[in-house]
This record gives sequence, structure tokens and C-alpha cells, in this order.
Amino acid sequence: MEESILNTVKNSIGISEDCDSFDQVIMTHINLTFATLSQMGLGPDDGYSITNKDNKWSEFTDSDTLLNFVKVYISSKVRLAFDPPQNSNVINAMNAQITEIEWRLSIIASSNGGDSK
Repeated sequence: MEESILNTVKNSIGISEDCDSFDQVIMTHINLTFATLSQMGLGPDDGYSITNKDNKWSEFTDSDTLLNFVKVYISSKVRLAFDPPQNSNVINAMNAQITEIEWRLSIIASSNGGDSK
């Protein structure tokens, strides 16, 4: 079964799939991150956004290599925006990880000419 983008991100930030109280806020952060990825030249040519829990990762890309980075990138960005850690050292470590993933994603984008779908 294909993974729901929303449920994957909710799970990664510690929210049960059954809890839909924060879905709109979380989807807004997810879509902002997809917009960033689009500006980096990744994903579908016309961009990508989700509208509910039925959107799957395969709609964004069929590249397993790209998807591994994107899942961690989106989950980290959403966590920092939605429920940031209280400890500044943890925030700094997460920001460093995000920066490294952005660098690696830019290499992926440049190596396949932006054709990441």
C-alpha cells in the first residue's frame, strides 16, 4: 500500500493518524515545503501540493532516492514550524540536517536537469 503524505508527516511529528484537529495547519506547512522543493527544481514541472490524507508520495516522485531525502526534509521542516523542540541545541541540529538535505537535493536537481518525477 502506498503511503499517505499527510499521515507519514503526522506520524513523524508524533500525531496519530486518527487525530485530524491539526490537518489543515500541517498540510499548509507540507505544501509550503513542496513549494520550496519546486523552486529547487524538484518534483512535477507545475509544482505539487496536497489536499487531504489521500495524496501519496508517488504523486510527487517515483524516484526512491529523491523520496528518501524528501520524506525526511518535509518532516523536519514541518516539525520545526509546527512543534519546534524546546532545546536550542536540538533546533540547531535539525537546522543543520535540513541544510545538508537541501544541499543534497540541489545536487539531485542539477544532476537530472530538474527532471525528478
